[in-house]
Amino acid sequence: MVGQLGNIFLIGALIFSIASAFAWAVKEDNNRLKLYLEKWGLRLAASFLTISLLLLSYYFLLPDFNFLYVFDRASAATPGVYRFSAMWAGQAGTFLMWAWVINLSALFKGEKKGLGRTIPREGMAIILLGGAFFTFMAFMAGPFNLTMDRIGEEAASSGVSVKSVLESYKSAGFYLDGKGFVNGMGLSPMLQTPYNAIHPPLMFLAYGLVFVVFSVSIVYLFRGHGEWELTGRSWARFSWLFMTAAMAIGGLWAYEELAYGGYWTWDPIEAASILPWLTLTAYLHGSIEFRRRQKLGTLTPFLGVLTTLLIVYSTYITRSGIIKSSHSYSGTSSASYLIIAVLALTVVATYFMIKRTSWKPDTREFNLFSQSALLQLSILGIIAAAAVVFWGLTGPVIAKVLEGKDVATLPDFYNQKGYFAAVFILFIMGVNGFLGYFKKRVLLRISAAAIIISFLFYAVSFPSSHAYVDFIAPLILFSLGSLIFKTVKAWNGSGLKKAFLWKLFSDLAHIGIVIVVAGAVVSGSLSTTYEMVFDYNSDLGRVLEMGEGYSVRLDDIKVFQDSQSNWIQDGYVTVLKGKSIETGRVSRMINDARYGHQHSPFISRGVTDVYGVFYGVGHQSRGVFAFYNFKIMPFVNIIWIGVVLLLIGMMGVVFLDRR
Repeated sequence: MVGQLGNIFLIGALIFSIASAFAWAVKEDNNRLKLYLEKWGLRLAASFLTISLLLLSYYFLLPDFNFLYVFDRASAATPGVYRFSAMWAGQAGTFLMWAWVINLSALFKGEKKGLGRTIPREGMAIILLGGAFFTFMAFMAGPFNLTMDRIGEEAASSGVSVKSVLESYKSAGFYLDGKGFVNGMGLSPMLQTPYNAIHPPLMFLAYGLVFVVFSVSIVYLFRGHGEWELTGRSWARFSWLFMTAAMAIGGLWAYEELAYGGYWTWDPIEAASILPWLTLTAYLHGSIEFRRRQKLGTLTPFLGVLTTLLIVYSTYITRSGIIKSSHSYSGTSSASYLIIAVLALTVVATYFMIKRTSWKPDTREFNLFSQSALLQLSILGIIAAAAVVFWGLTGPVIAKVLEGKDVATLPDFYNQKGYFAAVFILFIMGVNGFLGYFKKRVLLRISAAAIIISFLFYAVSFPSSHAYVDFIAPLILFSLGSLIFKTVKAWNGSGLKKAFLWKLFSDLAHIGIVIVVAGAVVSGSLSTTYEMVFDYNSDLGRVLEMGEGYSVRLDDIKVFQDSQSNWIQDGYVTVLKGKSIETGRVSRMINDARYGHQHSPFISRGVTDVYGVFYGVGHQSRGVFAFYNFKIMPFVNIIWIGVVLLLIGMMGVVFLDRR
């Protein structure tokens, strides 16, 4: 009975979510049962999901390995905080947390007074149905399935008794008579980090909050009238903030601990995370155009719907196992429900977007140097970048479905195609910063000069002899200069008034974007990789040249076993720049019995980072050799500065524009 308790609460949450959704969907009246379901169905669904989440957390913290989800993702040796974060390391925990956030969002809106002024009743029904869908997905993934169920399946498939299977688990230390399962398979060493306790919950929170944007947007597309912008903008900003913070923390995690070779490798799950971020960014810009000039009143809600659909689509890609990812998610039969939902809603939303779009040509003269035109062009650039990422994700899926081939989209595809979108957006930002402060003729000359200088830098290979850096450098300075100029002009002795502060924080967010792009292009283009092999017998203590003025000294290598009998190799090196010692570092390789080789890099930080990964020692006939990969990455740290400015800017905008 205890094992079924969690499932009972999940089923209860599913039933009350659906019942409350239908109550909200029908016309408002004084029917007592309907009013009861509106109010208490909403509360009970959120309460039952909260209890389910707390129960699963409790089973992980105990830990209770009699639950299969706990058994597969934790062990007695896993520290308590990492056992807790292991809860969202699998699909069941992911869907459960997603459903929980969506239902809490519905509860917040349902309890708020003046609901009719901010979100339609149909919107509430859609949010609740979304929560019900992910509750169903969580239930299908089986967070409360018992470990003994697997034992029975193993016994049936192998044609032996359950007792025989249990004996094998007993001999491995997983099972004790009278106590049940006393140990589990353990959590991947890569996930035993504080980053795993922060990054996934932030992303789930963002994905849950954006469902409110989805609901008001799709209701507007269906109706063709009603308010969507105010509610959508407020929730989209919070979702965007959490999404941005989650991606930044994920990048820092990959850079500092996962040895992926950098902060962003365009792994499928990384591409999947930035795709809805781009469409949500376009949505926020579109809402500005609608709010100020009543334009893009169909495209922007469609982007709000598309953002949620792309989140679900990306979840399908990364969780179904259809394409390979270094994040190693296993396939699931329930993933088919995700793609069915995406396809159905995409067709419906596209139909209503086309239906609501006015195809009458605008007879007004088009003015390129206007805020409206530049804002729309920036949205076009963001959508173009999203299209590149979408095709990079979808191409391998098509190849897998049609030809059965595993095809990977290389990082160069994203970098080369996305580069042009980044150049276009930077140029638009530069022009927009000077708009309104110079006459049209002068602004045209300034803009033309920025483009001409970019081509000149490209032609003469200045300042770096790398085409990507040389061409974009003037545009980075152009956009930064215009944003700073705009901020100074907006000040103009006006004091710290709300209007100025709003512009200040908005400009700060855009400056952050420019700095992030600059850091990504420079560090990605100018980074240099060196593969080095040390002869342990002859090179220990010797300084070997690496390149670009850097050298490295192998100080020591230690090999030992940890408490779980995994072999650990620690490589100690000292990085030198010229004759000065930059830093002494240790890099670790773990040969995990279940998860294979896991690498922890070392980073020598500065204006230029030296990034090192130890690939272990190898015994050959000529001796013992240590294998290293070093990467010299200039200006990578300005990316983190840009991210901080970006987040501060958006938080300031949210605070000043709160309702």
